[in-house]
Amino acid sequence: MELNKTKYRIKTLWIDDEPTGGFIDQASINGIDITIAVTVEEGLKLLDNKSNFFEAIILDANCKIADEEEEEDLSALSHAIAGIYARSIDIPWFVYTAGGYEGFEMIEKIVPQQYRNWDTKAYYTKPGTNNTITGQSIDELFSAIKKAVEQSERTKTFRRYKAEIDTFNEPEFIELLISQNKKDFATDDTVPNSIRKIADTLCYILRNKSFIGVEPDKSNTLGDVSKYLAADNANKYVPKHIQGAFHFLSQYYCNPGSHGFDPEKPLPICRFIRNNRAPYANITGLNCLLDIINWVGTLNLEDENFIKDVQTDFSFWKTNKPRK
Repeated sequence: MELNKTKYRIKTLWIDDEPTGGFIDQASINGIDITIAVTVEEGLKLLDNKSNFFEAIILDANCKIADEEEEEDLSALSHAIAGIYARSIDIPWFVYTAGGYEGFEMIEKIVPQQYRNWDTKAYYTKPGTNNTITGQSIDELFSAIKKAVEQSERTKTFRRYKAEIDTFNEPEFIELLISQNKKDFATDDTVPNSIRKIADTLCYILRNKSFIGVEPDKSNTLGDVSKYLAADNANKYVPKHIQGAFHFLSQYYCNPGSHGFDPEKPLPICRFIRNNRAPYANITGLNCLLDIINWVGTLNLEDENFIKDVQTDFSFWKTNKPRK
């Protein structure tokens, strides 16, 4: 994946109590779009918001923690770093600072270099700091951000699966997408159950929006929804490949794969996965889930007229009963 100024725009959070328009303009020229937070707590709230998508974070060393009226302090940097790690946020972050009265040596002690595999520099200095050539560190910072984002698995995942994440942006789904690149993904026997939980959530969404004529609290979720969707072969709203995806997840992958190593249960797919005798089962299950999420994203579930059409077209919508 090659990043450039025209095609890719890097979404970056800048936490700084004194942001400058010049920096924002220079970032924009370099393909970096800046969102500003003037306190650390404001920035952490933006990171907590699932609807936000950031690929890099810039931290001011002498910032303010929670109140715009408080004095800048180097403890804000420690607070920001601790907040990022406490949330398990694997977004590359960079310190951009003029130093402050504690000096740069203290900043180097605060920044945990052993956990930062995306960059070797503890900080970048603002123009004019300690005779730094104006603009030099800014260019270095922008280059470091681009390099880190280019190598980030999270960024690659967000861009590759943008449509699916826009439809379903829950953390467990994003982590599942990222995990497919790990060496042990093919033999991870917990994946079927992870996919089942996500598929169940999608089924709840479809039922609560009245796309499926089943009471939300009286069903086996994935199993029943799969059965109901397949009950009308001519239905124009459920393509054959989607019916097949639900059927595979329900009958052959998720449900049997959630029973662990119980010898009394049929189709012990989790045992085959763990022993690497089904090396493509997990990626097949994930691809079925992706097809379903992509399909759900095309449905006008908020449109009452669309839902009425669906209910009219589904010949079984009013007659099927949930599993007892």
